[in-house]
Formats: sequence, structure tokens, C-alpha cells
Amino acid sequence: MVKIKMNLFESIVCAIILPNVGFILTTILLIISLIIKQDLIVYMGIIISYIICFLLIIVSIIICFLVNEKSKKEFILCNGKIMFFNHTYAITQISSCEYYVCKWYALPIVFIYKKQAGGLIVFRFNNGKVIQFKILYKDYLKIKNEIRNIVLK
Repeated sequence: MVKIKMNLFESIVCAIILPNVGFILTTILLIISLIIKQDLIVYMGIIISYIICFLLIIVSIIICFLVNEKSKKEFILCNGKIMFFNHTYAITQISSCEYYVCKWYALPIVFIYKKQAGGLIVFRFNNGKVIQFKILYKDYLKIKNEIRNIVLK
């Protein structure tokens, strides 16, 4: 049985990227203000900005983990069946399955997180239905053990 939580990938990226953009911009402003002599009020504003960014990191990580605990968005592969968003499909209904590897420079946060790459997996079924979602590489390996004909791109 393979069970994969669907929203972990997005929450990791959002919890890390959004506050770090604030840190980067604040650091750039700090470097500029150190080169060009500024008033004390400018430095106080930069310190306040750092504090706000740090609090944003804490709040966003807490929210993401609380949402992950309550989430029921799961991909379950068990006994030759795929269960996804309250729909059940047989593995024999899969016409094609492709996994697109995300390069480390496209999403470096995911690569840093547990030293893994992320990617997009696409299931196409005989009835024309297409299911796609983002997963970590370790989850792809779990699925690959169950579904042999996955094309790696």
C-alpha cells in the first residue's frame, strides 16, 4: 500500500519561499543603506522588517503543518486500485503514466528539503481522465514499485 499526502509539496515551498523573499529584499536594503550613510530611522525600519519576516516564517510554517495534519488530500495505491479525491481507478485503466523531474535550479527549496528533488506525475486513463500532481522523488519511487510502466522525463 502506497499513501502519499498531496499538499505537503506545496506547503513546504510556500512556507519557505514567501518569507525568504522578505529576508532577501531586507538584506539588499541593508547593504544599500550601509554603503550610503542613512539616518537611524532607516536602520530601525530594516530591523522591524527582519522581525516581521521572521514572524512570517514562524506563522506560515505553523499554519502549513496544521493544515497538513487536517488534510485528507491523499493519493492511495492499494490492491491494484488507485484512490484519489474519493474516486477509485483500477491500475489496468491507466493508459500512460509520466513523471517529469524538476531540476534542482527550478525549485531549489524542494531540493534542500530532505535533499530530494520534486516532480510532476501525470496519470492518463483509458476513459480520457487525466490526474496530475506534484510529488517528492521518494514518493515517485514508491509509486514506481507498484506501477512499472512509468515514463521518466
